[in-house]
Amino acid sequence: MHWPKSRTACFITETLFLEPFLVTSPSLKFTLARPAWGTSLGQPSPSSWHRCQHNCSLRDTFVSTGYKRQACPGHSSSRIALAAKMRAILIISLFSCFFAAYNAKVFSKCELARQLKAHGMDGFHGYSLANWVCMAQHESNFNTRAFNGKNSDGSSDYGLFQLNNKWWCKDNKYPSENACNIMCSKFLDDNINDDINCIKRVVRDPNGMSAWVAWVNHCKNKDLSQYLAGCQL
Repeated sequence: MHWPKSRTACFITETLFLEPFLVTSPSLKFTLARPAWGTSLGQPSPSSWHRCQHNCSLRDTFVSTGYKRQACPGHSSSRIALAAKMRAILIISLFSCFFAAYNAKVFSKCELARQLKAHGMDGFHGYSLANWVCMAQHESNFNTRAFNGKNSDGSSDYGLFQLNNKWWCKDNKYPSENACNIMCSKFLDDNINDDINCIKRVVRDPNGMSAWVAWVNHCKNKDLSQYLAGCQL
C-alpha cells in the first residue's frame, strides 16, 4: 500500500490492547497515514507532531505494517468508552473459559468408586462397581468436563459418563429424547449427582451398559479387578 508524500502521521501516545474492536467499529472512521516523508517511525517532524496534537484525540500504532491510524475530534468519547467496555468483556469471558477448563474435576479411580458406591451403584441393575469405574475411565478418563462433539450422527457426548444429547439430555443443538430431563451443560460441572441419576436411567433400558461403546470394548466380560485395586471401600 502506497500513500502520497503529503500525508502526515499521528504517532503513538496510547497503545490499545485488542485493537480490532476499534478497527472494525463502523462508528469510528480511522484515517490511515504514513509517517511524514523523511522522518523515521517514532520521530515525527515538528509540523506533523503539532498537527497530530491539534487534530487527534486518540492515537495508536498499526504495529503489523508500520502505518498509523488516527481517530480525530467529532467522534464521541462515549463510543470510545463503549469499545473499551467491549474489550473488557471479551477479556473477562476468555479468562472465565480458561478458568473453567483449568479447574475441571478429574477423579481418581478410588475417589469415583467411593462416590458411586455411596449412590448405590455397586450391583445396580446387576453391574458391579468395577464396571462403572471401568466405563468412566474409558469414556472420559474421569474428567467431569469431557466433551465429544464428533459422533458420526452429529450428536455430542457430555461429562464424566459421556451422556449423549440425542437420547439423555438437551442442549438446543440437536433433536433430543431428553430421557433424563436435564440440560447437557449440567453434566459438565463438578457435581456428579445428576450424572449418576442419569446413568441409572440409562441402564434401566434393555441395552443396559451396552449403551456405552467404551464399556463394550474395554469392560464387558473382562477382568476388572484393576479398577478397584488399592481402593479402601
